[in-house]
Amino acid sequence: MRRVHRHRPIPPRRGEQVGIFALVGASAQPGTPPQHVCVANTHINANTEFSDVKLWQTQYLLVEVERIVHEWIASSAGAALGALGASAAQLPVILAGDFNSTPGSTPYALLSTGFVERDAVSEDDPVGIIASLPLEHHMMLRSVSAAPARARWRGACPCEWEER
Repeated sequence: MRRVHRHRPIPPRRGEQVGIFALVGASAQPGTPPQHVCVANTHINANTEFSDVKLWQTQYLLVEVERIVHEWIASSAGAALGALGASAAQLPVILAGDFNSTPGSTPYALLSTGFVERDAVSEDDPVGIIASLPLEHHMMLRSVSAAPARARWRGACPCEWEER
Protein backbone atom coordinates (compact mmCIF):
# COMPACT_ATOMS: atom_id res chain seq x y z
CA MET A 1 0.00 0.00 0.00
CA ARG A 2 1.33 3.43 -0.94
CA ARG A 3 0.81 6.53 1.12
CA VAL A 4 -0.99 9.41 -0.55
CA HIS A 5 -0.61 13.11 0.18
CA ARG A 6 -2.45 15.75 -1.80
CA HIS A 7 -3.58 13.01 -4.16
CA ARG A 8 0.00 12.22 -5.02
CA PRO A 9 1.54 8.82 -4.28
CA ILE A 10 4.71 9.03 -2.23
CA PRO A 11 7.27 6.41 -3.26
CA PRO A 12 8.38 4.34 -0.27
CA ARG A 13 11.65 5.66 1.13
CA ARG A 14 12.73 2.79 3.35
CA GLY A 15 13.97 -0.12 1.29
CA GLU A 16 13.76 1.84 -1.96
CA GLN A 17 16.79 1.14 -4.10
CA VAL A 18 18.58 4.43 -4.65
CA GLY A 19 21.85 3.04 -5.89
CA ILE A 20 24.11 0.11 -6.49
CA PHE A 21 27.57 0.25 -4.96
CA ALA A 22 30.77 -1.69 -5.61
CA LEU A 23 34.20 -1.49 -4.07
CA VAL A 24 36.63 -2.64 -6.76
CA GLY A 25 40.31 -3.41 -6.35
CA ALA A 26 43.02 -4.54 -8.75
CA SER A 27 46.79 -4.94 -8.57
CA ALA A 28 49.04 -3.73 -11.35
CA GLN A 29 51.51 -6.53 -10.67
CA PRO A 30 51.30 -9.74 -8.63
CA GLY A 31 52.35 -9.18 -5.04
CA THR A 32 51.63 -5.45 -5.06
CA PRO A 33 48.79 -3.98 -3.01
CA PRO A 34 45.59 -3.45 -4.99
CA GLN A 35 44.34 -0.01 -5.96
CA HIS A 36 40.69 0.44 -4.96
CA VAL A 37 37.81 2.57 -6.18
CA CYS A 38 34.22 2.92 -4.93
CA VAL A 39 31.74 2.94 -7.82
CA ALA A 40 28.05 3.82 -7.39
CA ASN A 41 25.28 3.89 -9.95
CA THR A 42 21.87 5.51 -9.45
CA HIS A 43 18.61 6.42 -11.12
CA ILE A 44 17.01 9.31 -9.28
CA ASN A 45 13.23 9.74 -9.57
CA ALA A 46 12.34 11.57 -12.80
CA ASN A 47 8.87 12.84 -11.83
CA THR A 48 9.00 16.63 -11.41
CA GLU A 49 6.22 16.42 -8.81
CA PHE A 50 8.66 14.61 -6.50
CA SER A 51 11.40 17.22 -6.14
CA ASP A 52 11.53 16.45 -2.41
CA VAL A 53 12.10 12.77 -3.17
CA LYS A 54 14.86 13.65 -5.69
CA LEU A 55 16.68 15.65 -3.04
CA TRP A 56 16.18 12.89 -0.46
CA GLN A 57 17.47 10.23 -2.88
CA THR A 58 20.51 12.33 -3.80
CA GLN A 59 21.37 12.95 -0.14
CA TYR A 60 20.81 9.30 0.78
CA LEU A 61 23.10 8.19 -2.07
CA LEU A 62 25.85 10.53 -0.85
CA VAL A 63 25.45 9.42 2.79
CA GLU A 64 25.70 5.76 1.77
CA VAL A 65 28.77 6.33 -0.41
CA GLU A 66 30.49 8.14 2.46
CA ARG A 67 29.53 5.33 4.86
CA ILE A 68 30.98 2.69 2.52
CA VAL A 69 34.20 4.68 2.09
CA HIS A 70 34.57 5.17 5.86
CA GLU A 71 33.92 1.47 6.53
CA TRP A 72 36.57 0.54 3.97
CA ILE A 73 39.07 2.97 5.50
CA ALA A 74 38.42 1.39 8.92
CA SER A 75 38.68 -2.14 7.51
CA SER A 76 41.79 -4.28 7.42
CA ALA A 77 42.26 -3.45 3.70
CA GLY A 78 42.24 0.28 4.40
CA ALA A 79 44.49 -0.14 7.44
CA ALA A 80 46.93 -2.28 5.45
CA LEU A 81 47.10 0.36 2.75
CA GLY A 82 47.81 3.03 5.38
CA ALA A 83 50.62 0.87 6.81
CA LEU A 84 52.23 0.92 3.36
CA GLY A 85 52.34 4.71 3.48
CA ALA A 86 49.37 5.36 1.19
CA SER A 87 46.51 7.44 2.43
CA ALA A 88 43.33 5.40 2.80
CA ALA A 89 41.44 8.68 2.55
CA GLN A 90 42.46 8.75 -1.12
CA LEU A 91 39.91 6.07 -2.05
CA PRO A 92 38.51 7.40 -5.36
CA VAL A 93 34.74 7.57 -5.79
CA ILE A 94 32.81 7.45 -9.06
CA LEU A 95 29.09 8.25 -9.06
CA ALA A 96 27.26 7.53 -12.28
CA GLY A 97 23.68 7.27 -13.43
CA ASP A 98 20.65 9.34 -14.24
CA PHE A 99 20.29 12.08 -11.65
CA ASN A 100 17.22 13.60 -13.39
CA SER A 101 18.21 17.07 -12.18
CA THR A 102 19.28 20.15 -14.05
CA PRO A 103 22.02 22.64 -13.20
CA GLY A 104 20.51 25.10 -10.75
CA SER A 105 18.40 22.46 -9.00
CA THR A 106 18.95 21.63 -5.35
CA PRO A 107 20.17 18.05 -5.99
CA TYR A 108 22.69 19.39 -8.54
CA ALA A 109 23.89 22.01 -6.05
CA LEU A 110 24.29 19.37 -3.36
CA LEU A 111 26.37 17.17 -5.65
CA SER A 112 28.54 19.98 -7.04
CA THR A 113 29.15 22.13 -3.96
CA GLY A 114 28.90 19.64 -1.10
CA PHE A 115 26.17 21.51 0.76
CA VAL A 116 22.92 23.38 0.39
CA GLU A 117 21.81 26.12 2.75
CA ARG A 118 18.49 25.12 4.31
CA ASP A 119 16.87 28.46 3.39
CA ALA A 120 17.93 27.93 -0.26
CA VAL A 121 15.86 24.74 -0.58
CA SER A 122 12.94 25.49 -2.87
CA GLU A 123 11.40 22.01 -2.83
CA ASP A 124 8.00 21.55 -1.29
CA ASP A 125 8.31 19.19 1.69
CA PRO A 126 4.78 17.79 2.20
CA VAL A 127 5.83 14.78 4.30
CA GLY A 128 8.83 16.29 6.10
CA ILE A 129 11.63 14.29 4.47
CA ILE A 130 13.82 17.29 3.67
CA ALA A 131 13.72 18.67 7.21
CA SER A 132 15.71 15.66 8.46
CA LEU A 133 18.43 15.80 5.78
CA PRO A 134 21.95 17.03 6.59
CA LEU A 135 22.09 18.72 3.13
CA GLU A 136 25.83 18.19 2.91
CA HIS A 137 28.53 15.68 2.07
CA HIS A 138 32.29 15.69 2.53
CA MET A 139 33.49 14.44 -0.83
CA MET A 140 35.00 16.79 -3.37
CA LEU A 141 33.01 15.79 -6.45
CA ARG A 142 33.28 17.13 -9.95
CA SER A 143 31.33 16.33 -13.07
CA VAL A 144 33.33 14.51 -15.72
CA SER A 145 30.74 15.14 -18.41
CA ALA A 146 29.89 18.76 -17.80
CA ALA A 147 30.96 19.91 -21.24
CA PRO A 148 28.25 22.39 -22.27
CA ALA A 149 27.35 20.54 -25.48
CA ARG A 150 26.83 17.23 -23.65
CA ALA A 151 24.88 18.88 -20.83
CA ARG A 152 22.56 20.59 -23.32
CA TRP A 153 22.15 17.39 -25.28
CA ARG A 154 21.20 15.38 -22.22
CA GLY A 155 18.90 18.08 -20.90
CA ALA A 156 19.68 16.99 -17.35
CA CYS A 157 22.41 16.72 -14.79
CA PRO A 158 25.67 15.35 -16.19
CA CYS A 159 25.58 11.65 -15.51
CA GLU A 160 28.99 11.00 -13.97
CA TRP A 161 30.63 12.46 -10.92
CA GLU A 162 33.99 11.58 -9.48
CA GLU A 163 35.93 12.62 -6.42
CA ARG A 164 38.55 15.24 -7.31
